[in-house]
This record gives sequence, structure tokens and C-alpha cells, in this order.
Amino acid sequence: MFSKEKPIPPKFKSPLKALNNLVEGQPAHFETYLVPIGDPDLEVEWYKDGQVLRAGHKFKQTHEFGHVALDILYTYPEDSGTYNVKAKNKHGVDSIQTTIYCSPKDKVVYESQLPDDGPPIEDMYNKENPRPPKFKTQIQPLPKKVEGQSSHFECRLVPVGDPNMEVEWYKDGVLLRSGHKFKPLYDFGFVALDILYTYPEDSGTYTAKATNKLGSDTTQTVLHCTGKDSVIYETQLPEGSHGVQKLQAMEDNIRRYSVC
Repeated sequence: MFSKEKPIPPKFKSPLKALNNLVEGQPAHFETYLVPIGDPDLEVEWYKDGQVLRAGHKFKQTHEFGHVALDILYTYPEDSGTYNVKAKNKHGVDSIQTTIYCSPKDKVVYESQLPDDGPPIEDMYNKENPRPPKFKTQIQPLPKKVEGQSSHFECRLVPVGDPNMEVEWYKDGVLLRSGHKFKPLYDFGFVALDILYTYPEDSGTYTAKATNKLGSDTTQTVLHCTGKDSVIYETQLPEGSHGVQKLQAMEDNIRRYSVC
């Protein structure tokens, strides 16, 4: 945790994984952990091939409670390159980098990576010919998680751009509220859920449900998380009188995991 009495420079605690086997149209997800958590002066920027990467339609950046992530909703060959994330505060700078390689599909050539690039026209919402929701891809099961790791689910939903579309996430049949550690995303047909810190009690069945005026569709998967070092948490949220201790425990858990 950030300490005003003992400030420290930023430090990334885990590397970015390379994504060198993407096919045109697939999403890309990068994530890492950054300390100190809660530093009000900490700034995070992403770069592609040395140029600042602007947040926008297809690039979604996250920096919350030590969790740093970049989602590219749709990748194209011109998105291939070196991606760098840089963190700085009043006491120093740290950066890490990785690469993306995206191969073309069906020899389709795109001239830019602006929002005009997107899903096929047949996947777009048509006011004259509305249709019920359909998940074009399913949530994929994750490798078994160890306490303290993050979890990322994603899938594709059509029709893209339906103004009446609603997406909800459930765990074991109970509506999952968006909050401190659960971060749902629904943007331009891209549906995702990030769990910033996973604990054994987060194990279970996760379901994404999409609903519009004409119907609904669901996709689901199972998450397994095992305990680490016999640490027991009474709640998943850093609330109540033990909040500070839990936040410190979370950061300590990141440190232990990063050196395993």
C-alpha cells in the first residue's frame, strides 16, 4: 500500500504476456500488477511502437487498485507491434513491454485501426430487421487459479449496437454486482468480466446473460481457485474494520505470487 511517510517509486510486479498468434478480429488482453497501491500521484500510460496509445473505441485501459490492463476489442494486422506500459510518480519510473502479432484473415485488408474497423455488417444492429441476442463465442474455461491471481472472461455478442441490449453477469445463479473487484465490460459486441483478485470463495459457475426486446441468450463457464498459504478471507471486499489489513494482505499476496 501507498505510505505517505515512506513513498516508493513504481514497480511492476508481473510481466506482460506476449500474444503472437492472434488472427484478425480476435481481442487482445494484457494485464499486470503495479505497486504502490493507492498512490495518488501514480500515472500509467500505454504505448505502441513508442507512440502514446490513446484510449478510445477499441482500446480500453484499466488502472485500479494495482491492477493494470489493456483490452483491444478487435485486433488487425496493423495492431502488430511492441506494446509498452509505463508508470511514473514523484519518485521514479518503471516500464515493461511485450509484443503482438496478428495475422490477416481471408486476405481482408483494413486501411486503419479507427472505429470504422469492426465486426462484419451482418453482425450489426438493424432497426428494420431486429433480432434476439446471440453469443457468437462462448466464455472459455480458465486454468485453475491460485489465490490472489486475477481472472478474465470474454466473449462476443450480436447484434452489435442494439440500443436495447442489456448484459448481466451471474455467479452460481446470483446476480453479480459490479464493484471493487468485479469489473464487467460491454462495448461494441465485446463482453468481458475481470476479477481483480480471485479467492477460493470465488470458485463457481459464471454466466453472462444478454437480453433485448426479442429474447435472451446465455453463456457460462466454471472457475476454480485454490487457497494459498492458508490465508482465509471473510469477505471479498476490503470493507469494515479490517479493510486496511486486507488491502495490505492483497498486496503482500501479489508480491509472493510475483516471485514464485
